[in-house]
Amino acid sequence: MDKLSPVNKNDTVFMLDQFLVWNPPYLFSTCWNQTTKLSIESKDAGKTFNFTEEYCFTNYMLKLVSEWNLEEIKKEEIENKEISPEGIFATRIIFNEGQYQIDVFRFESFFNFKRDR
Repeated sequence: MDKLSPVNKNDTVFMLDQFLVWNPPYLFSTCWNQTTKLSIESKDAGKTFNFTEEYCFTNYMLKLVSEWNLEEIKKEEIENKEISPEGIFATRIIFNEGQYQIDVFRFESFFNFKRDR
């Protein structure tokens, strides 16, 4: 979190995480707030991490999560679901004057070739 811009007392931080059970297991994560986005990948089940400039998820997926548009995400899961046994976890942390609220939502990965390539 120290690589993310300082979180204001009134800010929202979003995270997308996907753990792929391959050999070796992979972890992809993108974290952002109003001013900063960063992506992290791990190719050894989280023992070591690399920061990357590339986002691990599509811009459209980031947009829907930023809007916390769960209905549209559910629709995308059905219409554009990727064949993958692993889901994605979206987390939203709302900071408000020293208080915070954490929401987590799991969904299936989706991709629309025309829109997301």
